[in-house]
Amino acid sequence: MPGPVARRIEEKLGGEFAPVRLIVQDQSEAHSGHAGAAGRTETHFRVEIVSAAFAGLNRVARERLVQAALREELKGHVHALSVLARTPAEENMSSPSTGSDTGVWGFRHTLKKKG
Repeated sequence: MPGPVARRIEEKLGGEFAPVRLIVQDQSEAHSGHAGAAGRTETHFRVEIVSAAFAGLNRVARERLVQAALREELKGHVHALSVLARTPAEENMSSPSTGSDTGVWGFRHTLKKKG
């Protein structure tokens, strides 16, 4: 069962992008002991999202859209976010699980808190 932060991520991305596929994976356990985790839960996430909203945008622009939708989570609780954002056409062309990639993988983004 997803935690409250994962549910908020799902709700926000679902509402913003009307995805045909959305997977929000909490990877925080693999980062326990990492400075950004500092004993907290739900700090590291991987998001796979397929939406027509990404058509015509490069991977950086797609990442920025996802970050903007999750602005509050990234300012607060979420330490790291990995994003794979594709269009339905790209999703139909290949799948990351097959090892075939169209070069639209997102990049890992870690926010550094000021202060």
